[in-house]
Amino acid sequence: MAKTAPIIAVDFDDVLVATNLAAAQWHNREYGTKMALEDFLYYHWWKNPYWGPMKETVAKVLRFYTADEYKQAGPVLDAPRICKQLKAMGYRLIIVTARSDEHRKITEDAINKYFPGVFDGLEFTASIGGRGSSQLTKPQMLKQLGASMLIDDSLDNCMDCAKSGIPVLLFGDYEWNKRRSGIGAGVESMGFEEREKVEVQVTMATLSTMKQQLPTLKELTAHYVKHRPKIQRFITASFVLYVVGTSYNSFIRPGSTTGPSKSSRRSKKGGADGKPARVEVDAIFYARLKRLLRIVIPSIRSKEALLLAMHSAFLVFRTVLSLYVADLDGKIVSSLVRAQTIPFLWNILRWLLVAIPATYTNSMLGFIQNKLAIAYRTRLTEAVMDQYLGEDAKDEAKVFYKMSNLDDRIKNPDQMITVDINRFSTSLAAIYGNVAKPILDVILYNYQLSRNVGAEGLVLLTIGVQASAALLRALTPPFGNYAATEAALSGQLRHSHSRLVEASEEVAFYGGEQVEKYIIERDYFALVKHINRVLRMRVWHGIVEEGIIKYVFWVDIRVKTILTSLLLQMAMGQLRVFFKIPGIVANDLGARTESFVTNRRLLLSASDAFGRVMYSYKELSELAGYTSRVAQLFDTMSDVRQGKFDKQLVSSASIEENARVLKGRGSISVSDDIEFINVPIVSPNGDILVRSLSFHVKPGQHLLIVGPNGCGKSSLFRILGGLWPVYGGTVRKPPAEDFTYIPQRPYLSLGTLRDQIIYPHSKAQMERRGMSDQDLYNILAVVGMEDIVEREGGWDVAKEWRDTLSGGDKQRIAMARLFYHEPKYAILDECTSAVPLDIERIMFEHATSLGITLLTVSHRPSLWQYHQLILQYDGQGGYVFTELDAERRLALQEEKQLLEQKLLAVPKMKQRLAELKALREDRAQSPVIAAA
Repeated sequence: MAKTAPIIAVDFDDVLVATNLAAAQWHNREYGTKMALEDFLYYHWWKNPYWGPMKETVAKVLRFYTADEYKQAGPVLDAPRICKQLKAMGYRLIIVTARSDEHRKITEDAINKYFPGVFDGLEFTASIGGRGSSQLTKPQMLKQLGASMLIDDSLDNCMDCAKSGIPVLLFGDYEWNKRRSGIGAGVESMGFEEREKVEVQVTMATLSTMKQQLPTLKELTAHYVKHRPKIQRFITASFVLYVVGTSYNSFIRPGSTTGPSKSSRRSKKGGADGKPARVEVDAIFYARLKRLLRIVIPSIRSKEALLLAMHSAFLVFRTVLSLYVADLDGKIVSSLVRAQTIPFLWNILRWLLVAIPATYTNSMLGFIQNKLAIAYRTRLTEAVMDQYLGEDAKDEAKVFYKMSNLDDRIKNPDQMITVDINRFSTSLAAIYGNVAKPILDVILYNYQLSRNVGAEGLVLLTIGVQASAALLRALTPPFGNYAATEAALSGQLRHSHSRLVEASEEVAFYGGEQVEKYIIERDYFALVKHINRVLRMRVWHGIVEEGIIKYVFWVDIRVKTILTSLLLQMAMGQLRVFFKIPGIVANDLGARTESFVTNRRLLLSASDAFGRVMYSYKELSELAGYTSRVAQLFDTMSDVRQGKFDKQLVSSASIEENARVLKGRGSISVSDDIEFINVPIVSPNGDILVRSLSFHVKPGQHLLIVGPNGCGKSSLFRILGGLWPVYGGTVRKPPAEDFTYIPQRPYLSLGTLRDQIIYPHSKAQMERRGMSDQDLYNILAVVGMEDIVEREGGWDVAKEWRDTLSGGDKQRIAMARLFYHEPKYAILDECTSAVPLDIERIMFEHATSLGITLLTVSHRPSLWQYHQLILQYDGQGGYVFTELDAERRLALQEEKQLLEQKLLAVPKMKQRLAELKALREDRAQSPVIAAA
């Protein structure tokens, strides 16, 4: 190796060879001890257990040097492999050990045995006694060698070398390299047991000195009584800050300092084993809620912010009224004790009068809360509709279609848009009052109590609240997860009923009532089973919750009550008072009674507020469930808009070649022509129907598309309409408004007869286009349906048209819709299968006369004459795109049918031929016929 290669100096003992472990094994054999490697607390052995003082340790070490354990010490785990890797990386490795030169042969034997050909040198510093190869210290030795780094297990050596500017690597997770081990007189030269006794004596002396310096209990009490007013103000201020800070950390900024919780991380990647992620009140929930709050309260000047401010004002006003009523209670009892008739009647009148603003406030709180829920729901519904159906007609995302057909995350978006958003809005409007009001009450009631009876009880109260809250939180089931699951199961049940309504005719024809009944009952009983399980959980949780809040937690409240009663008794003279408490002024009997009643009511109100704060956690858990559902809706719609889909794929999608296609994305550009260049046709479940499709259609070139079912005919149209993603190649097509799609079963909207023809236009849009009802009548005349206007009651009659019209009439209405819009391109997917041939001929001739380029899927030979191009799928992933000669194709079709008829007659002809042959053989064998 080159002499210029960087040098790494490596210590020998316990870096390369496990010397301390060998020493422990030798010591246990010789002295019957149970020494382990963990007992080497210091680098110098006499400081560790079992070794004794320094002189005794030196004698033991000299004996150890002659033992087999020392000579045959094994290598440190992985040390040979790591050293070889460093050697292969181009470093020169030199051993610099604290051993003396007398141990050279033992050391070299170990090197040759465990590290052959690895090290380029061996240097001894004799730091532990003996004769070295030099009189240099380890830092001096490293500088002389020009070492780039030291690897050592001694913290002292590493720090000495680091001070000399040499990079060091402290090796091993050893106890002795976690602390320094100096050499000196006094304690440093003592053994482990001696040093331990000295340290105990020093500690006891220190404690004795500290004890003498501490003030006595009497002095502390006197000092406390002297400064009690200031201490009370400090305790009250600390309590307010504690309540505000705890509320902020619990309800606004949870988990921000410690990172996401385990459940938060789990919710990002879904639950284990395919189960839904657990919904909890954690950082993920608050992040979702914060995003939704930006939607429901878009600005501080919005109507929702104003309603929230009004709600907050009424909440504060109600608390102020509660404080006023508590004070009024005391005045009523005080006037009664003093036998003051006029003040008593006046206070009763004030009590009756305060009922007016109190009842008004309570009613307004309920009214504003309901208005808030409606406002929240309106904001969320508008935001969802903008994403789901697009903000305007130019929005081509088609999220409503892609969520149902290209993504599996949400099976029932209608349930989430109608029911879940409503539940979330109602819960969000209620949770503000259920959380903010109790917190405000806790602060105000306890502040007033601290002024009346002292702030010392707030300390015990805070400890009790913190312990009760932690216990309750640990014992609370995941009600948020249960709420989300219940909403999902309810949506599934509703979806099953919707499917039955939509397919009622088909189910009736097939006689599938029992099957559908089983499906609905299955979904219903799954929902009931879940609800019953939650109810059982609520029973046990209610018992625990009541026990903690009303009994365990209220012990602290009752202690405060007893203290208040004792103070009252002392003030009334029923107990002998031997000391004066600052802040307590002696009054007459009426004033004392007034103070007692007022404080008692405040005490009960404060305890009730604390209880409501505790109960709010369960309501917050349910809000977390609704928030999870609504946030999932927004997340899914956002992903779908970005082309990110989560769909269950067919097994063939995992094949490497197919997976590569599914990961790709093609390009789409706007053009007057329609051109596909190497575009794969892929179904939503990952089935590749055509691996690479290429064709070109110019305006006026009508295209006929034929092929077996499931080969990709309709899939092509969905790509043209922007419904399916392009997984590769290039698609050039006109914008979406230049297309009109007419399926075999046309969609008829809710509205008037006019609306069916001009859909999706409104009457105002129709009039802006310069069209009138007479123009629509002329269009209906083309499709042979002009009599429908008079038959159904005029243009403005509204009906459920999908049930009113027959299949053929629906297809005619759809073609009338095409003639009204007059697009550049029309996609006709078996759209005239229920229309007579003569009407079909009129429709296609009129469409071509309007300049509409037709892309038609049909198996009717009568339509071939209206097309110049043909795209024929073979059903095996192949296709043919060519010009269409209608006359020749018809002739070939007729010839094919003739041949098929003849081929059908072949079995009968073979059977007849066999009969004739059998008859001839019978005649040849008959003697009568032969004689004749």
